[in-house]
Order: sequence, then structure tokens, then C-alpha cells
Amino acid sequence: MKHIHCRPVRNRWLKALYENNLVEASTRTRLYADKLYLYQELEKTLGPKLHLYHPKTWGLKAFLAKYDLTSPDSLQDTARIEQALLQEFPTNVILKPAAVINTAGETGLYLFSRESILQAFEDQNKDLVQACLRETVYVSSLLGILAGGEEFILQEHIAALAGYPVVTKTRHYQEVRIHTFENEVLKGASYSRWQKNEIKNSQDFYRAQDFVQEFLNQLPAELLKGQAWGLDLLIFENGTVRILEINTNRGAQGQWTGFLSRPELMGAYTRLIEKKKGVRFAGLSGIMLRLNLGNITKHLKKKYIEGIR
Repeated sequence: MKHIHCRPVRNRWLKALYENNLVEASTRTRLYADKLYLYQELEKTLGPKLHLYHPKTWGLKAFLAKYDLTSPDSLQDTARIEQALLQEFPTNVILKPAAVINTAGETGLYLFSRESILQAFEDQNKDLVQACLRETVYVSSLLGILAGGEEFILQEHIAALAGYPVVTKTRHYQEVRIHTFENEVLKGASYSRWQKNEIKNSQDFYRAQDFVQEFLNQLPAELLKGQAWGLDLLIFENGTVRILEINTNRGAQGQWTGFLSRPELMGAYTRLIEKKKGVRFAGLSGIMLRLNLGNITKHLKKKYIEGIR
């Protein structure tokens, strides 16, 4: 059994994971940060079954090409665009960037309904039209390499898919982040995605964990080898669950989720990696990591001292 020595703090722990080839940081994980590319890789394995877990997704230009809507004149024909959107996404649809860090809709072009997409075409939104008429494949500045080749994606609207209104003052869902390593979900290491919207029903955590585990069970071992992910899920009051985002390390030897500073998450990853990879984090540091005491000083300082305003 290989013994790994590292200080029980997040950055040293991450460095040890990558130096010992326990978590992959490569061109492949960089490509996986492109939502269209990863969707297409998953679709190769699961086919239409993927839509039981992940919303149907199209590259914007590929969608327009399918419906012969690639000329400047056709981009102004909102009636034809609407007909195509209804045929491909009968419930409703959103448009968002294929590769971006911030997915909250604060930057870039995010359109959260069929109506808003049609309005953007009606207004001939500069960014939208430029993306539609671009003659070359798109390379995201975030990734710096060719991945899905599209700047924007169209994606099935999850709330509409679940049977809820697209625009409503009532929040019919909760958002949860589930963490995984290779083909396993980290049990007990799930979080409400946003602190201001803490999870209301603990059973939603278990439902989300089981859902992701079922999803992972469908995927080949080679696709998941060395993969550490943070998956964001929407869980609706009527029981519908879908994956919203799959977060990777974007090919860098860093964190794949902002929650890694939390001792309990470092502990859960440490225990699972030791079990799956036949390694052992050595000494007192290893004991602290396994007991959810890794990064404890920095975590408490940030939460209870720096967090007080």
C-alpha cells in the first residue's frame, strides 16, 4: 500500500491527489468543462436514455442548420425559428454559453425561455447573430482549445420538463450539489447549492444522491476513470430530478468544486479514494483528514471570523 504524506489543508491535499495520479487533470478534463462536448460524450454511451438524467442539448448553430435557418434572412424569421424550437423542445428551452464559469446568468448571453430567445432574434441581438453567422468553429477563451465548437447551446428547460411554469414567483425546486469520484457518489457530502436557499427537506439529499449514483452506473469505467465531479441538480416538489451542470477541474490541478475547503468533504473524498485506490494518507495528517478535521482551522476562520460582517 502506498502511503501519501501531505499537510491536512486543502491546497496541499489537492497537490498530493494530482502528484499521485489519483485525480485526473488533463486535456480530457479540460474538454469536459464544455457543456456541449460533455453532453455529446455522454450521449455516445447512453443515447436517448441520457435525457432521463440530463436535459436534451443542442449546439445553437447545429440546431439552426438542422432546420435550414443559417442565412441572415432566416435569422430574422422568428415564426420559423419558433416552429423549430417547438418541434425540438416542445416544453420550453433555454440558451446559455457552452463554456463558462459563472452559470448564474450574470454575464454573457443567458435566455431562460422560448419567448426570450425569440425576442433576442427579433431584436437581432449582436452576440446572438454573430454566433449564428460565425464561419469558423468557436474556441472558448476559458478553455483555449477546441471542444464542442459552439459558443451557445440550446437546452431543454428543466422546470418546464417537470411540468412547472417557466416564469413564477414560487420556487418549486431545490438545487443540490452532489460530489462524485469515478463511479461512486460521496455519501453524506451533499450541499444546498446556495447558502441563502438552504435545503428544506433532507430526503431530497438522499434522492439526489441515489439519482446520481444511478446515472454513474450507466457510464463506462474508462469515461469515469480519475474523474472527480461536482454535479448540480434540480429537485422539484413533484419528485422530478435532473442534472443542471457537471463541474470538472477544467483540466487544471485545482478544485472542481468550491466546497472542497469544507473538512467533511475533504474527509469523504479521502476515505473513498483510500478505499478505491489502495492508498493511505499517512500519519497525524491522514487521521485528521479521515476524521473530517482537514482544513479545519482555515474553515472555521473563514466561517466564523471572516464571515462576520
